[in-house]
Amino acid sequence: MQQKDEDMIRENGSGDGFPDLSDGVFNFRILFVDCIKGARKFWYVLPTLVLVCALITGIISKRGYVPMYSSSATFSMSSLNSNAYSYYYSYSVSNSMEKAFPYIISSPVMTNILKDELGVDYINGTYTAEATPSSNLFTITVKSNSSKDAFNILKAILNCYPKVADYVIGETQIEYITVPELNDKPYTSDSLLRDTVMGGAAGAAIWCMLTVLYALTRNTVRSVEDIENKLGQQCIAEIPFVKRRRNEQNDLLAVNRHLSLYYEAYRTLRTRLTAAAEETGSKIYAVTSALSGEGKSTVSFNLSYTLASAGKRVALVDLDLKRKTLQKLLYPEEQNLPGISDVAEGRVTLINAFKKYKHNNLHVYCAGAGEFFSVSKYRKVFDELRDLYDYIIVDCPPGGFVSDAVAVTQLCDGVLFTVRQDKATVRRIHDAMENLFFSRSQITGFVFNAVKADYKNYGGYYYGGYKYGSYRYGSYRYSSYRYGKYGYYSKYNKYGNYGYGGYGKGYGGDYGERYGAGYGYGIGKNDDDISADDSETD
Repeated sequence: MQQKDEDMIRENGSGDGFPDLSDGVFNFRILFVDCIKGARKFWYVLPTLVLVCALITGIISKRGYVPMYSSSATFSMSSLNSNAYSYYYSYSVSNSMEKAFPYIISSPVMTNILKDELGVDYINGTYTAEATPSSNLFTITVKSNSSKDAFNILKAILNCYPKVADYVIGETQIEYITVPELNDKPYTSDSLLRDTVMGGAAGAAIWCMLTVLYALTRNTVRSVEDIENKLGQQCIAEIPFVKRRRNEQNDLLAVNRHLSLYYEAYRTLRTRLTAAAEETGSKIYAVTSALSGEGKSTVSFNLSYTLASAGKRVALVDLDLKRKTLQKLLYPEEQNLPGISDVAEGRVTLINAFKKYKHNNLHVYCAGAGEFFSVSKYRKVFDELRDLYDYIIVDCPPGGFVSDAVAVTQLCDGVLFTVRQDKATVRRIHDAMENLFFSRSQITGFVFNAVKADYKNYGGYYYGGYKYGSYRYGSYRYSSYRYGKYGYYSKYNKYGNYGYGGYGKGYGGDYGERYGAGYGYGIGKNDDDISADDSETD
């Protein structure tokens, strides 16, 4: 089995790359969701990119701006009749001058004559010539970064043109329509504002491309099928996402029997784990994850709680020695509590190291004062725990980064790997799995945590995204059905006034699916009530 898992990892590789195709069709919905997540994650990059790009383009625009000036003249041109010394004009002559005029202006002969006329080696400007079709009207325009140079070049062209044209079309005479003038106003404007805005827009476009690239390169676990196909592992439980109730004490704990679907998910986990344990004789299970924040500590506690609720003697051991999450979670106001590390170091005994939580048969061993794990020191402690309890649930550090997780799992019979939906990449999970495989640890199964309704439904009943507080699923209230008020067995059993109600609507009567026809269990006034968590805990 272990060799098969290792081969699966090698076959799948690191898990890098683009999102998978489903039935040959790219899932644009997932891509869109990932883009939104990328935008939320990297929102602070947007103003930075916009500001930097706008600043760079503004500086370039300001430094690169060169004012340009132009001078132009429009005139008519006629050929002279040398015999009669009178002006004559004909269509054929006009047509000839129209075609020849641009070539004469741009010819090397004209250039050389202009240099001699201006007394320069380089003409500081450009000039163009246009002829009005079917007429003897012509326009010359000179552009230069100096208004004086533009004016002087234009005058030189007008003075020299008759000399050059004489070789082509004969003697000509110019009559001005618009007289050449010195123009001190540049025809180009400073584009600082425009360039700055365009630079900012370019920065926003770069940010959008980075967001899309982030979405394309994400490869996380979004469904049970991903666990089976991408990781080659079995999912033994799906834990729904529950919105945190911030106004109650211990709001990081999620075992609350009012949250029936959530509670049933852990009952399912308990059932499958105990079945596997009875078959193999296992007692000690480590709970780990690839990254922090995937809910492994919440899973550890709730699994222990449901096992204890079934009458099992359970030890919940916090061996995340650096974070000490369970102590912060369960006993936030108590400082310097003795714990399992103190037992391993010989400072206290097991009987003095645990604290009872709710159930007499649920014993919590906090991390204690130690910060480093040694297999040799803890082996004896684990042997003693094995003799005292039916189950020992160990909250481990994340397996992807901390070597302590590998060391702890060597003392355990199995490993429950917690994967929070759409958090850790497949590559990160593969890395953590490889670390466990190298230590010869046996992965019992995967716990798929914080599953939201927009990805998956749980046995036909959507969960997550609904506020469970005050018995309320969205706009539907449990209280309107009065479960248990008419309960037939209410006064004969431990469920108090709620009992097994036979009112006949069931849990899902008004929102699509029925949880049963009046067989859902109620919560008595003597039951333990622990507020819900959104599984953000380690």
